[in-house]
Parts: sequence; C-alpha cells; structure tokens
Amino acid sequence: MKHVWKSSAFSAVVLFSFGMGLAFLFSSSMVNLRYVTGYWLGLTAQSGLTLIVSAGIAAIGGAIEGSRLKSTQLNKAPHARKSWHIALRALWPVFVAAIAIQVLSFLLLSTHAAGATDSPNLLLVLAFLTIVMFHLLLGFNLGLRLAPAISIPIALICSYFWLGSAWAVNYFPLRYMSGLILMDCCRIYETLDTSAILTAITFNGCGAIAFAIFAKTKLVYSKKPKTAIVIAAVLVAVAAFAVSANLSSALGPVPVVNRSTAEMKCSSSRHIVSWGDGKKKYSLPPKLCFFPGQDPSHRFAESLDAVWSDLERLGLRPPKTILATNVVVSANKVGVVATPVSRPAEVGYSLVSDFVGQPVVCDESDAAWIKRDLNYRSLINFLLRATSHNDLDMTGFAPPLEPSEGKAFESQFASALAFARGGSLDSTTSEWLKHSLEAVRSCDVKLPAGS
Repeated sequence: MKHVWKSSAFSAVVLFSFGMGLAFLFSSSMVNLRYVTGYWLGLTAQSGLTLIVSAGIAAIGGAIEGSRLKSTQLNKAPHARKSWHIALRALWPVFVAAIAIQVLSFLLLSTHAAGATDSPNLLLVLAFLTIVMFHLLLGFNLGLRLAPAISIPIALICSYFWLGSAWAVNYFPLRYMSGLILMDCCRIYETLDTSAILTAITFNGCGAIAFAIFAKTKLVYSKKPKTAIVIAAVLVAVAAFAVSANLSSALGPVPVVNRSTAEMKCSSSRHIVSWGDGKKKYSLPPKLCFFPGQDPSHRFAESLDAVWSDLERLGLRPPKTILATNVVVSANKVGVVATPVSRPAEVGYSLVSDFVGQPVVCDESDAAWIKRDLNYRSLINFLLRATSHNDLDMTGFAPPLEPSEGKAFESQFASALAFARGGSLDSTTSEWLKHSLEAVRSCDVKLPAGS
C-alpha cells in the first residue's frame, strides 16, 4: 500500500502541473471579458470554464488509480481494509490536484473583483466540487474494470464529451446535470437560478455516490454475488437523474435570470448640464437606480442626466425613472444596460435606444418594412447627434446609413447638431421627430415624409 501511496502522490503532482498550464490558458482567455468585472457571482461562475480541465484531470487520475488497484485484485482474496478507506487513500491526492486547478482559475479571475459588493456563491462552489468528484469516480470505476491503455483515454473522452456535449443539447435538463452551463453567468444585473445550481449538485453528488457504491464490487471480497451492491448503485443513479430532471424542468436554455429591482439603490441628484456654446442649465433629473457596485466610479449618473434632459428639451417625454437593468419595465420606467466597466457613452446610448425601443412588427410588405427600418435608423442617428456633446460622444453607436439614405435626412441631422450646441429645433424638425418616434412604436401611424 505504501507503494500505491507514493505513486498516487506522484501522479497527482504530474497531472496538476499539466492541468495548471491549461487552467492558466483558459482563465487568461476570460480575464478581459467585461461582464465578469466587479461581481463575485459572475467571476465564480466564469471560473467554471476550467472544469473542462479539472474534471478531465480528475477522470484521468481516477482511471490511473483504479488501474493500480485493479492490479492488486482486492476482490479476489479476503482483506481487513474497508473499501472506502482504500478508495480515499488512493484518490485524495488526485482530487486535491483537480480542485487546486479549479482554485487557480478562480484566483486569476478574482483580480477583477475590485468594487464587488457581493461575495462568492458557496452553493456554486459546492456544485463545482461535486462535478469534479463525479468525474474522479467515473474514471476510477473505469480503471477498476479496464486495462490502463483503454480506461485512461475513455475516461478523458467521457469527461470531455459529457461536459462539452451536454452543454449544448436541446434537452435542457442535461445541460444542468453536466454543470458546465453554470459558467454562462452573469452580468451584474443578472443572477443564477438556484434550481440550476441544485440540479448540478444533486446529479453530480448523487452520481458520485452511485459510482462509489459500484466501485465496491471491485474493492471487497465476497463469495456471494454482489447483486445487492449493483442494485443499490443503480437505484441511486436513477434517483439522481429523476430528481435532477424534476429540479431543472422549468429552466430554459441558460441558467441566468434578472436580479430583482428591489435590490437596487435609487437616488435623484441634480447635475449641471452644459452645451457647446457655454450655456449651463439645470434640469430636473430623473430617479436613477443601480445595483450595488454597478457604478463604482459614479460615472454614469451625470451622463444619464445629460441625455435625459436633452430628450426632454427635444419635446419628448422620457420616463422619470431609469433602471440599470434589462428587465422589461413599465411605461414610466426605462432600463439601460450598464456594467462596472461600461463607458458613459455606452450607457447614454443605451438610454436613447431603450427609450425609443425596437420597431413594432407590422403586417406589411417587404418594401414597407424597409421604409420602417429606415425611419428607425434615421431617428436613432438624429437622437444620438442631438444628445452628444462635450465628452459624451455617442455617435459612434449610430446604426449605419447608406450615403443616399443619410442625404435624405441632411436637414434633420443639421438641426440635431445645432441643438447639441445649445440651439432649439425648428417646428418642422420637431414635428418630424415626434411623428418618427410614434411610427416606431405603432403600426397605425404612417411614416413621416422622407422615410
């Protein structure tokens, strides 16, 4: 047994060294993903991508240790050692190595947690632990039954394809049973559905128990058939699948849900809005609502106030409440997309586009739809020109217009630029603006002339 212990430790070190390099590559590819910044839940979930490495290493290590124990033929002769003690002593170094790989990924991503006000989700951490354990015992059982040249590659293939393939199947419960789908979380205005985490824990935890029971058939000596052990393992596996399928039955293709707006903190502040001609005016600001940590540098409030007051000065009626979330809100509220690393111009653009909304789908000809789409694009171009000033330039987000299309709206765009410099709209442009906005929102309104 002493020789097995030394071999187990050596295998664990070798596998950890190899896996650590892969984990570094995986994690490094994610550190610049903007939406994982400043949000512990998102960072913890995104570290789940490394499960491809840690679970694969666990499966390979389990197969190696199973093959070593297979050669001792513990089920062929009586011995005083308990099966769980044998398995634990052989497997724990590999398990620690696989978990260390997962921890490395988390630590690399945690460098982007500055400003986060939440804490790592312990239930999600438990889910990752059970996933690694499931793959470890899967490989272990293969090693106990097959030759190393067969069990080791099969363990790796099974681990990789179960995680990777189940992640994209159309039968959604399988996505949540494999658990890799949990990494698809979360922007700061989103959260994980608890049912998704519980599904991963239930299936992988109970699946690991089933594998542990099944392994006893190769670790204990008995003259009697081991039918009872096999039946017990099968019953646990069936129960794991049934309960997990029930837990995930209501889940969609991704585990993400919107955070409750009750978690937001709202405030109204009066900002000075200045235009290019040096004029400074006060506008009655809207109520701005952010999730904790969503605007750590307090950069968004002034830009949102400025855009909101410009929309109001254009004669439009923007909602009095701005929520930094993508939740569908009521007529007197508007949502904007904002993450801790968004630029003020991006957030301002989001307010303009979300205020306008998407064009309604009407029962009309293709030619009529093309005109309606042109009306929408020209309206967004106009509003972005009119609300961009000083350091808040949002025109780069404007939907493209062909030269001939842009020429048709030259006078409107010229009025928008004049407005941005502190001027006012002429009556013709003001009428076009209101008519164009109504046409975006209703099929009953005819498109304004020129669209």
